[in-house]
Amino acid sequence: MFTTDDRLRRDCRASPPTLRHAWTHLKNKFQDVATPAQLTTNSSDYLLMQDVSRAGFYQDGSKPKSATAAITIELEKARMKALGKRIDQSLPQGHYERASFESHQKICAIPLLSPPDQIGYQDNNCFQMLIAKYLGQPNPFCQHLAGRFFGRNATPLDMYGANLSSESLPGGGHTKRHTSLQHLIQDMMRLGNIDSVLEAVNFFHGKVGQPFIGDYVHNISRQPGNPRNARHAVVPDIHATNYPTGTQVVNASGATRSADAVFEVKTYDFCPTRYNHNSQNINPANRRARELVNQYKCKVRKLDIMFAAAVVGDGNNNVIGPFENALSQFHD
Repeated sequence: MFTTDDRLRRDCRASPPTLRHAWTHLKNKFQDVATPAQLTTNSSDYLLMQDVSRAGFYQDGSKPKSATAAITIELEKARMKALGKRIDQSLPQGHYERASFESHQKICAIPLLSPPDQIGYQDNNCFQMLIAKYLGQPNPFCQHLAGRFFGRNATPLDMYGANLSSESLPGGGHTKRHTSLQHLIQDMMRLGNIDSVLEAVNFFHGKVGQPFIGDYVHNISRQPGNPRNARHAVVPDIHATNYPTGTQVVNASGATRSADAVFEVKTYDFCPTRYNHNSQNINPANRRARELVNQYKCKVRKLDIMFAAAVVGDGNNNVIGPFENALSQFHD
């Protein structure tokens, strides 16, 4: 009676030499980029560490649903780790190409799924720049201008065009982009039947009681100009009043639960503030989101000290004030 190992060895001996050659070639490619742990401690976990007599099978005799897919994943993951290690050792933190590699995630490739076509979402030039950014390569339209000066501070243009996109230039470009994105997100919410308000000055109403909310509103309203710019004002970019938070469990009717939610629209380009960090553990977008959450918490605690001192005192007694409590009622 033949065992599984016997059948594997018999099949391998009966196979043409091309199988042995192909398997040896794949193993060599894997071993060239694999980590020491993959080559020794965890070798039994990898198809590409098995002997040619076990090609396509793990050490315990099991086999993947698709050997081709499993082999490709093992090899490409090992290559990516090796490339990441080489980039980490050869390029300084904050370097454009290193930041591009470390900050990569699936959403970064979404713009590349809309190549230039008759619909006209992106033209040829835009698509070229997107590919260059995605790969962390020089901007094809800025590379030949690198070193020339621009802006009021006579900043030399870099070959990636990164400092040009992050520079504050005449015409209010950043403000226009921010406003455009605000309205775009609101339009998307409207398509989903989500009610929202831009620059929601009064989003604390109904969640903070008197006299605290009255004192806060009076402080904002007595200052001239845009309420958003008033001292101590907390004004989110978007306030959604019926943001869906999941499906109801009771009765399994399929109806969705909703809650109040606030959103901040933030844009950023490649700059030291956002990218001169170790992005392997947390990418710049998530780091920025975490900063915003902490900023909101600090702001409402200041509001409690300013307008609800009778409750929280100087803020050092670990008492949750009405404004901090109100913020916790919004969906995370």
